[in-house]
Amino acid sequence: MEPCKLCATIPFDNLPPFPKPTGWSRVADHDDMPELLYRNFSEDDSIAWNVPKDPLGFPYHENLGALAESAADCPLCSIVQAGVVRWKELYHEAIRTPSFIEFHGEQWTIPERAKLWLTKRPTGAAGFVVLARNLNNPKDGIFLLTGVSLSVKSDSPLASRFPLRPVEVDAGSASCLDIAKSWLEHCVENHTGATLQDKLVQRGQLAQELDAKDPPLPTRVLEIDSDIETIRLLDGVGLSGRYACLSYCWGSSRAFTLTRGSIEARKSGIAVSELPKSIHDAVLIARHLGLRYLWVDSLCICQDDVDDWAQQSAYMNDIYSNSRLVIAATHAADKSDGCFNQREQRPTALINCPGLENVYAQMLFPGHENGFASFDSEPLSQRGWALQERVLARRILHYNTRQMYFECDHGVVGEDGCGSDSRYCSEQGLDAQPSKDFHLWNSILEAYGPRKLSKRTDKLPAMSGLASLFKKRFQAEYIAGLWSHKLISGLAWQGLGGEKPSSPEYTGPSWSWASFDGIAAGHVASRDYWIAVASVVEWHTELKERANPYGEVKDAWIRIHAPMTELFLSNKETIDHEVRLRRVGYTPLPRFCTKYSDDEDGSMVRLNYEEDNMSKGWLEWEMHVLLLQEKPRRQKSDNCGETSGDVLCYGMVVRRIEVGQESQFERVGWTFLGGNEAVGLRDEEQNWATIKLV
Repeated sequence: MEPCKLCATIPFDNLPPFPKPTGWSRVADHDDMPELLYRNFSEDDSIAWNVPKDPLGFPYHENLGALAESAADCPLCSIVQAGVVRWKELYHEAIRTPSFIEFHGEQWTIPERAKLWLTKRPTGAAGFVVLARNLNNPKDGIFLLTGVSLSVKSDSPLASRFPLRPVEVDAGSASCLDIAKSWLEHCVENHTGATLQDKLVQRGQLAQELDAKDPPLPTRVLEIDSDIETIRLLDGVGLSGRYACLSYCWGSSRAFTLTRGSIEARKSGIAVSELPKSIHDAVLIARHLGLRYLWVDSLCICQDDVDDWAQQSAYMNDIYSNSRLVIAATHAADKSDGCFNQREQRPTALINCPGLENVYAQMLFPGHENGFASFDSEPLSQRGWALQERVLARRILHYNTRQMYFECDHGVVGEDGCGSDSRYCSEQGLDAQPSKDFHLWNSILEAYGPRKLSKRTDKLPAMSGLASLFKKRFQAEYIAGLWSHKLISGLAWQGLGGEKPSSPEYTGPSWSWASFDGIAAGHVASRDYWIAVASVVEWHTELKERANPYGEVKDAWIRIHAPMTELFLSNKETIDHEVRLRRVGYTPLPRFCTKYSDDEDGSMVRLNYEEDNMSKGWLEWEMHVLLLQEKPRRQKSDNCGETSGDVLCYGMVVRRIEVGQESQFERVGWTFLGGNEAVGLRDEEQNWATIKLV
């Protein structure tokens, strides 16, 4: 089928550039409904909109109706239409969610009448994206509705012009293995980036130099190239070699692991056919890539030996940083699912436009085009241990639900050409700006927060590899997840999206992110312009296993000196914002006042857990607020043209608990106090106290 007259005029090699936004949003928080934002914020917090004017790109169909009509006879329009239909389906799902009205309004509609425009893809890969204006609020943004990639098979005469290959359904095909091998070879030969360890510790040593050497092998490793049908466990102490690591979800089954009693049998040989599928597939991948060794935690650490587990978990930094490649079964929720999956069939057509003969056009997923590569919806990205496995690795080969990705210090690239120029939890800029180190640590913690652990007590151990690395950089003491040189900043985290633990295991003191099952956001507290108000007088930690100084703690407390005052519930029954929240089914945050409050509205307090907010269990608590940090806050000029100054303070919200005859406090939430309320609390000497936080 020949393309329509309009598609035949598309200048595929000379499309207008993608209108790079200042930020991205997601309609109804859906990854595959991205919106391009063009907002600039001034020092007085006002917003200036700078949405590009027409033409946004190459003029395509006048509206969605015209596209649908043309799709009946044009193979290229048909692929674009498939992407638009999918976008509409997601929209109709979104409007049924309570948050949609709160954030988008009841009259928000899809852009049926908006003109469609084509531009280059954000990454510059072969193909195009389809843009349409937000007609509900023209100054607000532009929708990325869908896109099309252009690719050829490896034996095509156009292979040099089109480096992309069609995304196949079978992730384990020979073509996919060849793509993975080409990615690895290209990275080794051309990239000069380094691991996080290189940047934080070795500073300036290039990956090419490190790749030229065979790194030391882990304590135990699987030798995979001696026999096609068999692999065996090998003692790696004192040996060197190139090896891959496997990052995967174990799932519910704990079968087929290494124990003290099975070491000798594993050294004698393990039949490849008996391996769980994720490990089986990793063996095939590593062999195809020419690697001799593979490290898998379940077969290289004794799972019934607490001491061995503690020792090896402390070495995670070296194990993952020294590996040639980490193979990630990102889509698999269980080790029986494997790396190789059957991917969704993308709408595809072999097109023959002027200058393009026998080129495959495939539908793109718009959520892949925004440059974010967190893979949040993938099962492995929701597991706690997998975070450091990804961040510490020199290179990662991701087997995702829809396609493979390759990640290294130069960014992330997918089979269909989507990607990002920076990697996940990027450490770019660390060489030039060492001050970014603590900000990076907080960014990693923020990414770690929502991830799940099979054992809650792994909260600290699952970050021990990263902690040992940052220890070398900070040269500071590690205190139940916080750093001694940044203790006040470390205490000033903001608990977001936490779920109250269903089990009572101790994972850390209340003031540490290690105790919180949710996002412990520290991005505000890590900024240089925040000034410490409080000070830590002393601290104490007791480790559960001495073999891993970054692992579990049995007990920890700090004594802190800070301005502190009691909180009491606001007398004002409701405010407009709370009315809107209740209308869409949300429970508003409680509002509290201090003796310095300027009005009866009070300040909103975000408790650690929404369950406590909804149950109003806090009504029984004796609650106080401690000021930890402050920063100057600029305000708009008044009518006289003068700029007034103010302060904003971060407050830790605590409640009193009685232990024996000693009053202690535990953290239960956080808030912000500003203006006269913060200044009065901070400046009156009678408010200062030294308390013990547990």
